[in-house]
Amino acid sequence: MHHYALVPRYRSRSRGRAEYPPSYGPGYPPPGYAPPPPASYPPPGYPPERHPPTYPQYAPPPDPYAVPPRDPYAQPRDPYAPPPHDPYAPPPHDPYAPPPHDPYAPPRDPYAPPPPSRSPGYPPPGYPPAYPYAEYPPPAPAYPPHGPHGPPPGYPPPHHGPPAPPHGHPPYACPPNYYPPHHPHPPHYRTPMPGYGALRPRSRSPNRRLIRRMMIKRPERKAKAKPKAKAKPEKKAEKAGDLTPRELSDIKEAEAKAKREAHPEATREEKPLQLLVERASNPKSWIPCIEDKHLRSWMYMSQEKGVSYADFEQLKEKVEWTEIHGAAALTRKTMWFVKKGCRCPYSYGKQQVSAVTFPDWFLDMAKRWLNSLNLNDQDKDSTFPNCVNLNLYEHGDHQVAWHSDDEPLFRGKFQDTRIISVTLGAMRKFQVGLKAPRRGGILKPEKGSMATFNLGHGQVCTMEGLFQKHYLHQIAKGTTRQARINATFRNIVEHAAGCPLR
Repeated sequence: MHHYALVPRYRSRSRGRAEYPPSYGPGYPPPGYAPPPPASYPPPGYPPERHPPTYPQYAPPPDPYAVPPRDPYAQPRDPYAPPPHDPYAPPPHDPYAPPPHDPYAPPRDPYAPPPPSRSPGYPPPGYPPAYPYAEYPPPAPAYPPHGPHGPPPGYPPPHHGPPAPPHGHPPYACPPNYYPPHHPHPPHYRTPMPGYGALRPRSRSPNRRLIRRMMIKRPERKAKAKPKAKAKPEKKAEKAGDLTPRELSDIKEAEAKAKREAHPEATREEKPLQLLVERASNPKSWIPCIEDKHLRSWMYMSQEKGVSYADFEQLKEKVEWTEIHGAAALTRKTMWFVKKGCRCPYSYGKQQVSAVTFPDWFLDMAKRWLNSLNLNDQDKDSTFPNCVNLNLYEHGDHQVAWHSDDEPLFRGKFQDTRIISVTLGAMRKFQVGLKAPRRGGILKPEKGSMATFNLGHGQVCTMEGLFQKHYLHQIAKGTTRQARINATFRNIVEHAAGCPLR
């Protein structure tokens, strides 16, 4: 690049306008000015290698006319390109523009004729001046050469047009070293590309293909005969009138509740009954959950320290579990232990589980769990249970629906029955509610009678009296991923047919 190609520029302090150093204007350098000789600066050995001290006494005075240092990473500027638009430059003066409105001028007479909008002879001939270039890109400029050698070869650049002469100056009458402000390209610079033109106006007539289809006569299709709707069987009139099944269920439930309230069960004074909580070593540790003297039903709960997690692991490994399947999936796994000599099977709906005699290891474990209840077989109230039902719930999806332990083996509907339930493993929700008539064949508790309890590891729950006659219970579904084992101890009162103990 030639030495004249770059014109340095710096930012002045006056409103940030871009100016050019006075070193390139006329009258530079001023008379009597000479740059200081740099022969004695820096001194020999300066700066030191490690910790350079400052030597302000050797610093030359600042040069007010010195050119600012050039940024080595700045893009080189095209000397022939017009400078960028100056937002602070005053707008060019139009000598033919109307004068501005004077706020102090006297009011205009509304009946006077309107003043002429322009002075006579406006616009003058040749105004506005035609732009010298009618095509784009314009030809090479006819400006005077910038420097002793003129513009470099290949000028102007392909993306820059020549600067327009400033308003108020004749062409090429700019002062030396003056760059007029940049103006946007005139409208005739924005010529359309070859082959581009106005779009053809869109026709508002309907589609011709659609018209042809409408004009073609097609053979008429015969409508298919619709199949005759089957006559719906007439609903049989209900005995109680035109009532919905839900309303009938509510009526039956209300009747059962009224009958239950009108016929209370025998009291303990009339028919003696000893509860397990009265035989316990520490009766105060038992929590009363349900004490329904009217229905002769009791439920208590306590925490037994003799139940360990080792017992839980031993049961999971040693017991040969049998899978119980519901209507859709596996609900739980079970085992049915009875005393020696008994062969009574246990039924889960349509599925039966064969009886297995008490193993010695389990009998020792059960006696340790129920040690606080003092069941030593000395009288009829201290009889140790002669059967146990083990249920394994592997996760929260395993459950047992609403039911009551009123099988014929235990005769829970007709006499007092004692049930002892021991929980090992994860905690699950145990729900209890009053028995109500079936709703659509489904057994559910009476409305507003359900109670929920949490059965955790080591908790012992007892249900006594006529609890199985008047109450339902279930293990609801949960979200736990841990297993739970429930041991339900009972006494077989009426052995099944074919059992040696019958």
